[in-house]
Amino acid sequence: ITSDMSLLSVSLLSLVDAQQLTYGLRLRDYARYRAYCSRRLRRIYRALKLTHTEAAISGRSGVAKTRYAPRPLTPSMTTTTQHLTVPLILAERAWAHALALKPESVTPNPDERRRILSRLAKSIKHAQELVELCTATADETTQLEASAYLTFIEGTRMLEKGDDFATALAKFNASRALCEQLQRLTQDAQQLAAYKRRMENLDAPIRFCRYQMQRRGQHTGGSEVDLESLAALTGPAADMLRAQVDAAMGNTNDTTALAPPPSEGNADLLRAQLEAEMDAAATKATAALPRIGACTSTADAQPARHLVALYAAVADKAGELVTVADAAGDRTLALWAMATQELLHSRRVYWLSQC
Repeated sequence: ITSDMSLLSVSLLSLVDAQQLTYGLRLRDYARYRAYCSRRLRRIYRALKLTHTEAAISGRSGVAKTRYAPRPLTPSMTTTTQHLTVPLILAERAWAHALALKPESVTPNPDERRRILSRLAKSIKHAQELVELCTATADETTQLEASAYLTFIEGTRMLEKGDDFATALAKFNASRALCEQLQRLTQDAQQLAAYKRRMENLDAPIRFCRYQMQRRGQHTGGSEVDLESLAALTGPAADMLRAQVDAAMGNTNDTTALAPPPSEGNADLLRAQLEAEMDAAATKATAALPRIGACTSTADAQPARHLVALYAAVADKAGELVTVADAAGDRTLALWAMATQELLHSRRVYWLSQC
């Protein structure tokens, strides 16, 4: 993130890409990513001294109280790149909340559906604030990235509503076109990788919109979409489409995951591998305890760092098992794998504190 004397410049899509890959989206853990966004926002608010409280009149007890008082960012207040990240992370948090609700709503009731759409509407509101701030304070590239982000969120909500696939397709195509334009404006490897991943993530909703339009006899300007090919697409946008694709394929029990199951879909084999790796990790942790307990140098901390990496890898294996168990319709195994994954994450955090 950089800034100059005139216009602010921040690679918004690279920032989002790095956050998502690091804090939960590799494992489709949207609740974890949402919690990270909340923590990040608190840190930024403290750094910028953006408090959202004000003193209130003392009550009968004589104790002064505070009350919530929103302080929306304005262009005149936006003097650093950190200010621009506030609406971005607010939008990401609301979007992650919608995705976290989605697995519980394969066939959502009206209340669940309203909650999902409400979170997406809130994400759009913050993304619009981001575009407005960037228009007033940021350079052209930052403005383009903000617009690409906004059109993606707008398309996501329209797709979830399911009543105007043509407009949703236009939004996703606009987001993709902006990413292609951004690719031509930079040589930075990190930015190029972020743009590429975002365009790949747009493949699923674009193809699903085209499929729905073709079903309705609407012209899409492309070849016919094979519905089964949609089941092989991955990414956050594909996760949002799981229920719709399953319903379109006549699979109301959600036994076909949108992403192909890893390890050939062999849940028993994967569970056996996971249990073996957990036992091996526990054995190594027990052996490393004496040295870590007497840690006095960087070299002594090496076993703890090794255990951090080891438990992260085993947690990834548990995440694979969650996907396979969901694909097989084995809810009991999926719940066990999710609980195991949380346990492994807690052990990883513990060893991280020992480094």
